[in-house]
Amino acid sequence: MHNKKVIAAVTAAASLFAIVPALAQTPGGGAGTGAAFCKSLPSLMTKIGGNVTARQQKITDHKAQVTTKRTDHWATQDANLSAKRSTADTNRANKYAELNAKATTDAQKAAVATFQASVDAAVVARKASVDAAVNAYRDGIDAAIAAHASALSTAQTALQTSVNAATSQAQSDCAADSANGATIASTMRGSIQSAELTFKTARQDSRLEGTRKTLATTRHESITAAMTTFKAALEAARVTLKASLTTTP
Repeated sequence: MHNKKVIAAVTAAASLFAIVPALAQTPGGGAGTGAAFCKSLPSLMTKIGGNVTARQQKITDHKAQVTTKRTDHWATQDANLSAKRSTADTNRANKYAELNAKATTDAQKAAVATFQASVDAAVVARKASVDAAVNAYRDGIDAAIAAHASALSTAQTALQTSVNAATSQAQSDCAADSANGATIASTMRGSIQSAELTFKTARQDSRLEGTRKTLATTRHESITAAMTTFKAALEAARVTLKASLTTTP
């Protein structure tokens, strides 16, 4: 799975409170409607509470899935890179063997040894630079996801608090004037919808994708620079070896 998908914001569930406007907009609007809303409020609160709990569970499950997929994805990347490096090491060793087989004089053997040492040093430097770039990217991704998860948790808690306050207020209002249920329902609906909008805004404001792009760009630039340096070192070693072998008796 691509990291872009890994850090995607938690997909919004269907509206938790669709039942609220349905009850509040019951035709009639008279005392009967008001009394009916207040009478049904305990049941409505149970449904809303269940929906909130369901959303919390979805968020928890999503976090676990993100962690697992990210870990698996990076493990696969590491395995592929390790395999490619192993193949390169084998090919390089074979090339060294060929050069050493062709070297017949001490001077030629020394030139090959110098070439091998230069290439090996360049390989070590390249690996270190690439690994540092990858680790910096992953650390940045982990930090961004952790910050997003924290913000989401805070927003979820705020949402829960607002919903509880809205339903508690509706209870108090119904106890004081159950005939005014239509207005009470409308007020509760507005408070909950406002709280849900605040939650969605908080979730979207994390800007994880922008962070990912910045980290990916930095990683790419670092790896590109490492490869450029490696190629230059390799070419310098090749030129030196060629000159040494050409001038060696």
